[in-house]
Amino acid sequence: MRTQIGVMFLASVIALAGVGTSFAMWTATINSQETVYVATFGIAWSTGPVNVVGDAQNIIWGEETIDTNGNLVVTIHNAYPCCDIYINYDVHLTGQVWAKLYEIQFNCDGTFDPAWIVAHSTTDGVVVQGTPYLGWIQIHLGNNAVPGATYSFTNVLTCHQYNEG
Repeated sequence: MRTQIGVMFLASVIALAGVGTSFAMWTATINSQETVYVATFGIAWSTGPVNVVGDAQNIIWGEETIDTNGNLVVTIHNAYPCCDIYINYDVHLTGQVWAKLYEIQFNCDGTFDPAWIVAHSTTDGVVVQGTPYLGWIQIHLGNNAVPGATYSFTNVLTCHQYNEG
């Protein structure tokens, strides 16, 4: 009987030593130093010339600028009733994160009352690195446009980060 107790005691000591060694191996410390790079997010407008179509093409002229908030401001000089005006534009990334265009909002000054303003594009609204979002804005001055007047409007572009790529 004493031999059995001694063998059981010896087996317990060996098992406990094995558990201690295993625990020491499982709790090793690993030191790691990593660098995390953060991408930037930003977009900007670029525009082409203001084009007038129809009888008023030699009368009306326009200009476009980018204001300090990054909005596209279009001014139409020497307005003429019932004419169409086109502005080509592209939206490109100024950061590394892709963008999805959400809305182009048109804010007209108090005297400007176009029949309609529409933004067109041939893409799905996603702006990726190296591939700008191309489109055009079409403005139609109605019959109530005052000949010779100057009108202006601001385009505000709203977008968000594109996460579906």
